[in-house]
Amino acid sequence: MKKSYSWTKPNIPHLIGRKKVDLSTFEYGIHIPLDFISDFVQANDGFHLERGEKRIEIFLIHETIRYKASLHNVNRQKTDGDVLQIRYDNNEEMKQLLRERLNRSYSYIQEQKAIKEDSSRIKLPNEIGEYIDFYETGRPFEYRIELIAAGNIEALTSTETPSRKTDDDEINTWIFQANPKKYDLSRALHALEKLTWGTFRYKAKIRKGHKVYLWEAGEKSGLVATATVLTDPEIVQAAPEEEPYFIAREIERVGVWLKIGAILPERILRKDILDHPVLKDMLIIRQANGTNFPVTAEQEEAIEALIQSKEQVKAIYDDETMMDAPTVFSPNPEYSLIKCAEETGVSEEDLSNWIRVIQSKGQAIFYGPPGTGKTYLAQRLAKHLIGDGNGFQKLIQFHPAYAYEDFIQGIRPAVNRHGQLEYKLTPGRFMEFCQEAEKRNGICVLIIDEINRANLTRVFGELMYLLEYRDRNIPLSCSGHFTIPQNVRIIGTMNTADRSIALVDYALRRRFAFIPLRPDYEVLRRFHQNNQFPVELLIKILQELNRLINDPHYEIGISFFLKNNLEESLTDVWQFEIEPYLEEYFFDRADQWQDYRWSHIKGKLKL
Repeated sequence: MKKSYSWTKPNIPHLIGRKKVDLSTFEYGIHIPLDFISDFVQANDGFHLERGEKRIEIFLIHETIRYKASLHNVNRQKTDGDVLQIRYDNNEEMKQLLRERLNRSYSYIQEQKAIKEDSSRIKLPNEIGEYIDFYETGRPFEYRIELIAAGNIEALTSTETPSRKTDDDEINTWIFQANPKKYDLSRALHALEKLTWGTFRYKAKIRKGHKVYLWEAGEKSGLVATATVLTDPEIVQAAPEEEPYFIAREIERVGVWLKIGAILPERILRKDILDHPVLKDMLIIRQANGTNFPVTAEQEEAIEALIQSKEQVKAIYDDETMMDAPTVFSPNPEYSLIKCAEETGVSEEDLSNWIRVIQSKGQAIFYGPPGTGKTYLAQRLAKHLIGDGNGFQKLIQFHPAYAYEDFIQGIRPAVNRHGQLEYKLTPGRFMEFCQEAEKRNGICVLIIDEINRANLTRVFGELMYLLEYRDRNIPLSCSGHFTIPQNVRIIGTMNTADRSIALVDYALRRRFAFIPLRPDYEVLRRFHQNNQFPVELLIKILQELNRLINDPHYEIGISFFLKNNLEESLTDVWQFEIEPYLEEYFFDRADQWQDYRWSHIKGKLKL
């Protein structure tokens, strides 16, 4: 088995590597040793960051949530080789996830920090070792992660086997667990006929036709409904009508479609199962972290007996009703421009002007340097556009490997249930989006993040024509005809530090409205007006620094500093985000920015 420092690589399909957590894991990120850099390069489709380069945005995917991070190849003068780091210094949600799920390690580190002067010497004992597994997703710079709590390492030493042996080959009944912080299962059960569910761990065992008990975690955790598996595990994405029930953003993942069977009039609570002679040994009782849990025949019989002891289960739909019932889309809550202005810091007048442009043109691109809040603003404007209607919003991200086949349609390989390879004409993300938009009369917004990172003329294809002539219908290169529904709006975001707007194809520039965003210091000033942080000193430093940069495409934005308790995290923000950015920009003029290293800035801020 491959090993290097705190990294190992068990023989698990698609595993990039397993990292034993340490102090840095909870505070700023993860160091990738030299022996594992080639594994990450392979997972990134061969992309290799040169020394001094960084990938401003990558994604760490846990369950159904995408956490933003960055990838750096740090140019250390005293080091000859690559120094690759995954950084999430400013992603508090990511750090909080790690602290909660890997709590034994985190608690031990906090205890040791309280009694040791040099925290760098803190070493975790093996008996409380906890780990992060990094898996390939098939998409560069996106890694699926599994968090392995103390004592549970055996659960993932083979691809599918749980820590306690069950007769998996005979298992055809499962418990699927939902986290109420991420998915509103209770509401979804009463509104939908079908659901998607992640099944990565048991993807080789869960099959079409298997029976499922749905379990909701939380304070009142327990069984809430039954369902039937409609498909074998495959790459799935929730339908738009399921999206309102995702509290966290839903992504493509390995999973199945479920047909809701019956809802229990009274949930069977976990606390009522703890003393049950058969059910107390269920895997979900012994190891509650996870999504899918096998149920033995004996356990299934005991569950059914409990259900029968309650009131008669009310069937949600019979087959005939399900076939005849029309789909009803609930209206979205209203999201006013006043509320949007409060949350973004942008004036109502500017927001109103931008909305008018998006509505009249049909598509627009927000462009500007890093840290100007382009994606956040696009999401808030989309929320306003779909408010009080039955439309929806969807966010996708372009990358250099993105193609026409991913966006419009193309022939893709797929393995059928018999294990045979087939080639099918499959709709792309935009075609699927438009097909769903046709079912609704409300505005539907597609957000394309980092739109300029793909070869746009190749990705858009015939769409170039339809962007200008929304009322036309044109034949596609593979098969069929296509038109963009009148209720579809497109908002793109473009980081000008990656590519200048001048390099965007002129034909495409003519079809989009371009809205510039630059650092708005007034937003920063309002954000910190009620705390003691010296915001005026920071604004003065940023203004001086941006004058030194002297290029509006590369200015330092303000979103780095829109944080509560900024004083606590500013050291890391400046040292690990601002300084590497300046080092890259002034790579041949290193002497020009030395006055803006943290050692100097700290004194200017009087911290």
